[in-house]
Amino acid sequence: MCELLSNAKGTAPGMLFQRDGVRYVSMPGVPYEMKHLMEVHVLPRMRAESDAHIEHRFFMVQGIPESELAGRISDWESALPEGLSLAYLPSPGIVKLRVTARTQSPEEAEALLEPATEGLRAVLGTDIYSEDWKTIEEVVGERLAAAGQTVSTAESCTGGSIAALLTRVPGSSRYVLGGIVAYANEVKMRNLGVNEADLLMHGAVSEPVVRAMARGARKRFGSDWGVASSGVAGPDGGSAKKPVGTVWLAVSGPGVEWAGRFQMGDNRERTVRKSVLEVLNRLRGFLPEAPAKH
Repeated sequence: MCELLSNAKGTAPGMLFQRDGVRYVSMPGVPYEMKHLMEVHVLPRMRAESDAHIEHRFFMVQGIPESELAGRISDWESALPEGLSLAYLPSPGIVKLRVTARTQSPEEAEALLEPATEGLRAVLGTDIYSEDWKTIEEVVGERLAAAGQTVSTAESCTGGSIAALLTRVPGSSRYVLGGIVAYANEVKMRNLGVNEADLLMHGAVSEPVVRAMARGARKRFGSDWGVASSGVAGPDGGSAKKPVGTVWLAVSGPGVEWAGRFQMGDNRERTVRKSVLEVLNRLRGFLPEAPAKH
């Protein structure tokens, strides 16, 4: 026996088979179509026929390696009561923590989850940038909009990826003024006011240069905040002092002049992705929290 599962996100339906008391589900291969069928057809049936109640809470953390994060929360994790479990869901630059309650009712799940999640917040504090699946660019955008402030970008090794991520958010024109991709040193000097002497003495991938780039973006666009990147994304171009993956990032804003050096690894795409997330998360840390929405 086969039951077709309608697919509102595409043309290929899912199929539900039953044989000897066991059900098998065939799903389309496109991820967002498969997710749709799971949410609309499969999971509701499983919930309806199960005596168990399963509930999740998610915590998004940026810039802390999974092993380091595990060490920081090991005492908290070891104290989790029966019925709660923790999963690490890592991706480049981000770790999602999923706390799951398996109980007989929503009320039991709530009673377990609330004290446990409060404990996790106490351990990680502001290293948690979101608890509701919001992206880092959405969180930064909310804070900028709530504060009535603006941002501009000056990018070398990230090649416009910071600006691209910020402007993925609908309504970002309220707070993103513009950006400059300053790959060449001449562009850094002409458009961002980087001092030639700093370039000659320290090189493009250096603290003085990236600081000047962030300040130059603010001045060029008249924004409240400027963020900047300069690094060796690879696969070549590294040296003993500045190996592939070396990245300098900077944030300039009201009362803030921050810069930091990072080693992002030898994969070019990962270096760019991790650099973008890192500098946006640093900016988030300097912005006031947006008012909670009720």
